[in-house]
Amino acid sequence: MTGMKRIFALFLLFPLALSALFFPSARGVKAVKAETSYAYIPNANVAFYSDSEEAARLLLFYLPESYFVCILGETDGYYRVSYLEDAGDAKKLTGFVKKSSVIPVTFTPETPYLYKKIEVTYYASGNADLSGDILSRITVTCIYYGDYTENGKTYCYVLRGDRFGYVERPMGFTFPKNAEYAEKTVTEQPSPDAPEEEAKGMSPAQIVFLVLLCLLIPTLAALILRPSRKKNFPDDDSLN
Repeated sequence: MTGMKRIFALFLLFPLALSALFFPSARGVKAVKAETSYAYIPNANVAFYSDSEEAARLLLFYLPESYFVCILGETDGYYRVSYLEDAGDAKKLTGFVKKSSVIPVTFTPETPYLYKKIEVTYYASGNADLSGDILSRITVTCIYYGDYTENGKTYCYVLRGDRFGYVERPMGFTFPKNAEYAEKTVTEQPSPDAPEEEAKGMSPAQIVFLVLLCLLIPTLAALILRPSRKKNFPDDDSLN
């Protein structure tokens, strides 16, 4: 009976081994922190709307092409997003973009926003002879957020200090394009030659374990079903 008990004990241990292999203990699973979601700005026609009720929502500017917005939530046809961060001279700006105008991504971009300063110079006429040209020209530095066109003229939506507003776009103004989307979407595509086991999420150790289990179960079943051979010993009385 001892051998039978060992065999039954093995059968009881196999489900436990399987559960440990394919369903790890919850204590060993690390908590995954929710990552911030971003959306890609595919062209220069992605409008950024004010963070207000839909009836009063205004188009503020067009976002810089090839960069990203941070998705904060969504509503009918729109994502609520933020652009830039509270760092340096810049401030986070929240608003809305149309869902159809941007492309949500599964990665976190290293450079999600365009941080660019522009200088705007204002000239005052008639004061050069009195101030020695000190007050006749004033240059201010602003943080660029995007462009806005009205009546055929292009303006920049900027932040100066704590105030947002529009200034005329400086002549020759350009900014570098962000290549992260093109680079990371190519590397994220699965290889066409990937093994079938990887696609199913099974490791080689799991496959070997299943094969050994399939080979071992018939042997154990045969041992259980095989009748025991009991030896006949003479009674104690016959020995006297």
